[in-house]
Amino acid sequence: MAGLTFTETEAVIMEATKYRNYTEASIESFRIHLKMFDRYLRHKRIRDYRDVKEADYYGFLEFAERRSKRGIKRETLGKYGVMLKWIFAILEAEEKILQNPFAGIETMKNIRRIRDLTLTEEEMERFLSCVEMDRPVGVRNRVVLETFYGTGIRARELMKLDVSDFLKEERMLFVRNGKGQKDRIVPLGPNVYEYLKRYLSQARPKMVRRKKLKEKALFLGKFGERMGHRILDRLFDYTRKKSGIKKHVTPHVMRHSFATHLINAGADIREVQLLLGHANISSTEIYINLASSRLKEVYEKYHPLENELFFDVKARESYIFEWDKDSKI
Repeated sequence: MAGLTFTETEAVIMEATKYRNYTEASIESFRIHLKMFDRYLRHKRIRDYRDVKEADYYGFLEFAERRSKRGIKRETLGKYGVMLKWIFAILEAEEKILQNPFAGIETMKNIRRIRDLTLTEEEMERFLSCVEMDRPVGVRNRVVLETFYGTGIRARELMKLDVSDFLKEERMLFVRNGKGQKDRIVPLGPNVYEYLKRYLSQARPKMVRRKKLKEKALFLGKFGERMGHRILDRLFDYTRKKSGIKKHVTPHVMRHSFATHLINAGADIREVQLLLGHANISSTEIYINLASSRLKEVYEKYHPLENELFFDVKARESYIFEWDKDSKI
């Protein structure tokens, strides 16, 4: 009987991810990580994917680290491990293997990384307010940042927005084909709503070029084209430097901050789940964990009895604040 080869494995993964409505970017990520793992297997002279053992999880990470000329960050290795578990979970679900050999392995914790990548409310205010609005492109830049923070929208979702997706009367944004190819409607607060109106009435008309008159995109580049990743990257790099904030601020950091600030203000987790477009509430629970962790730090620092009471509470109830190791953001 022929073994489970790379070609067959790749075909199974590609078909399964498309059936599950993964985005093209996610499908490509599966393909890339599978090829990386196959290079490790060929190095170990393993041809049949049914022969993969638990030890190959750690062997692959060590192999990837050795082969990297620039070194690999802990977070990147963690992502490799998560993708590997997903790939073999799919093979198990499709009955190509009897059992996922990596199912019992705990992936690297992200608690410190997520906390470091979340801005405080003061940092967020400083980041937003340093954008000058004396030119149309400046108005656009401020609106883009306000939209990220005011809605928690993903970068690719924002770039796909059309003018018609701004529901002016309803004061909402219609997000098409979000993660998992799902649509959702996001309400707009007064701040974001007013900025969007100003952009559409004053700035965007001046950014439209004759050759791009039919462009439907909500946010435009300086040549009248739909805003792309390169423009966003430059915008965030420039604003971060101007604000003086040391953290590496990205659209996803704005998304983390949006959710964390809502939870800190008392928002219900299921409401935040809907706003973020999370299919599973476990993906949203990390923000509760993060908020709880910060509350513990405040208590430890300021409570007069913290030397006795805090550590007693922490010892007995620390499980409340533990992270779900398999959560996805």
